[in-house]
Amino acid sequence: PPLFVVIVHSAPGHEYHRRAIRSTWGRSAHLVFLVGETNSSGVQESLERENDRHRDLVQGSFLDSYRNLTYKHVLGLKWVTYHCPGAKYVLKTDDDVFVNTPFLEEFLTRELSPLGARRLVLCEVLYSSIVKRSYRSKWRVSHKEFADRWYPDYCTGWAILYSPDAVFRLYREAQRSEYFWIDDVHITGTLLSKINYTHTHVGPLGILEPRTYQMMRKGEVEDFLFSLLPPSYFEELWYLVNTRSRIPKTAPSIQPRLRSWISR
Repeated sequence: PPLFVVIVHSAPGHEYHRRAIRSTWGRSAHLVFLVGETNSSGVQESLERENDRHRDLVQGSFLDSYRNLTYKHVLGLKWVTYHCPGAKYVLKTDDDVFVNTPFLEEFLTRELSPLGARRLVLCEVLYSSIVKRSYRSKWRVSHKEFADRWYPDYCTGWAILYSPDAVFRLYREAQRSEYFWIDDVHITGTLLSKINYTHTHVGPLGILEPRTYQMMRKGEVEDFLFSLLPPSYFEELWYLVNTRSRIPKTAPSIQPRLRSWISR
């Protein structure tokens, strides 16, 4: 069984993104791309040709739109539950994220455990986010959809590392919970609190574009697990992480909880 599997949220028309992943960090990873349905017969035909070639697409029976993101997230949890029972870790990410797979493998093996962990939800955590009520916002939520003024603490969805038990319990909880369309809030906020799991903040091991560009300009590689990055830069960064010596930087916030994850 693989040490980790990767579930990549993609869009039907994002063939370029998927190609960039397959030729760089996804080359040796066990991964699938999740997409919804498309109204374009041309895009659908292209998807089917792509899947005939690569066998790594999973298409849900819902229209691919941001209002259906929760369906896509639950589809990923379901797919892992039924198709990857032996995986030790599960990474959920997006197709505009670069995953440092060589360091991820080292991190899981040395900092966590090659045997797996329990109750693990590692991500960039958003604390005390206010619910957007403005009609100008794409993310406007009505009181009927979500009554509270504040969201529960939740993960930004671009990279979430789950232990398999977390995947299974969240999938099971999603089956009996009312639908809410903002998947990060629903899955890693509301449902996570229902199953009494907590997040662990990824800290400096999850990096945003400015720091990644700075690293690439200097030609130096810091320790990082994943970075938000346009796919056009994947090849350059992939070359860098495979050829340059690293500047070690282990997130101190993660260290105290490692033993408790492994021993549970």
